[in-house]
Amino acid sequence: MATTAIVATVGGETSNSYVTLVEAEQYFEDRLVPSEWTAATDDNKNKALLAACRDIDKHNFHYLRYDTTTPQALAFPRTGALVNESHLLTDPSDDPIIPTDIKYAQCERALEITKEVSGSLADTVAAGIKSEKIGDVSITYSDSLMAQASSGAIDGVGSLKYLKTWLKRKVIEVGRG
Repeated sequence: MATTAIVATVGGETSNSYVTLVEAEQYFEDRLVPSEWTAATDDNKNKALLAACRDIDKHNFHYLRYDTTTPQALAFPRTGALVNESHLLTDPSDDPIIPTDIKYAQCERALEITKEVSGSLADTVAAGIKSEKIGDVSITYSDSLMAQASSGAIDGVGSLKYLKTWLKRKVIEVGRG
């Protein structure tokens, strides 16, 4: 069986990922490693990383793509932004970079996808249901499940916390009539 190929060339025409499998493994090595990630095959990890990259690129980001003269496959790198100690600066970078937050977001989203596929996310939610009601549908979740959701442990919040600096927000102006 062929291994799913990751191309993580910064600003490349054929890039399909912001991180390599080696970078993702390093990211997870530096924290508590979820069993869903360690149990996955390298091919499945690569597939999760590729899906995570596609999910990230669906968002609308600040700044312009780095290279406007040649096709850039992914949303990053961007021009007019430089990441330095997690602070967003507006000076253009001489060399294209993928911000650390984007790499972390891809790793977190890949983990979320791995958990979804393994069914552990559904198991976590099911185990956290305190009560159900069928007529007029009512579900009450346990406090521990709600704590996990608010901490980003479930529901895709883990990856979004790294993207928030980069996401464009819709501004709605409301006037008085």
